[in-house]
Amino acid sequence: MICYDAHFHITQCAHAAAAGASCALNREEFLRQEALAAASPYRVLSLFGIHPQDAAAGRRDAAFLEQLLREGRICGIGECGLDFFTAELKAGRALQEEAWEISVELAGTYGVPLLVHNRKALDELFRDSKKLSRLPAVIFHAFPFTEKESLALLGRGINAYFSFGTALLRGSRKAADCVRSLPSDCLLLETDAPFQPFPGELQAPPERIRDVYERAAQIRGVPAEELACCLERNFTAAFCCG
Repeated sequence: MICYDAHFHITQCAHAAAAGASCALNREEFLRQEALAAASPYRVLSLFGIHPQDAAAGRRDAAFLEQLLREGRICGIGECGLDFFTAELKAGRALQEEAWEISVELAGTYGVPLLVHNRKALDELFRDSKKLSRLPAVIFHAFPFTEKESLALLGRGINAYFSFGTALLRGSRKAADCVRSLPSDCLLLETDAPFQPFPGELQAPPERIRDVYERAAQIRGVPAEELACCLERNFTAAFCCG
């Protein structure tokens, strides 16, 4: 079974355990990512983004992000987005909004997918849905909302893909409902490795992608190989890498 990890961080893991899309969040990390991806036995796509938890980097890294787009060194922008999960994060809203606007505008200008991190900022996705609908694809990493809300985003004309990971292994009802009920052609799976470790782990291993695939297949009631074939098509379409 060939697995595709739609969101992980190869520089933090030091290796890939499957084909997939790796995100880097600063210049130094990106250069390491580029080297690791080139040396990996798996097909690893490189992305670069301004993370909402470090939104001040937007002013520092926006020029570098555009340079990577001009040079064709990344296949998409991410991870980027909005995160108002805590009072501290909410206090940086202005910088987050600035970085988010840069990311969306550059994705539109260069015609690349956007990989989105979003927590407690669903209203802002609908606010910006017209801009998002103009992009080749929008991949919602670790989608934290409900099936109803995912369908509403699709209804706004966004070419949306919803990615799920360790939440499925932790028994998240919202994630399971989405995986069970959403159209198969808008699903992706991920690990976010090495982040989101289980209790007692220092890091989440990228090899966990196989467990995520097996669990998602159980939830949908289909053979894992059948699901894997579908998700390979989705990954290729979402990241415009056919």
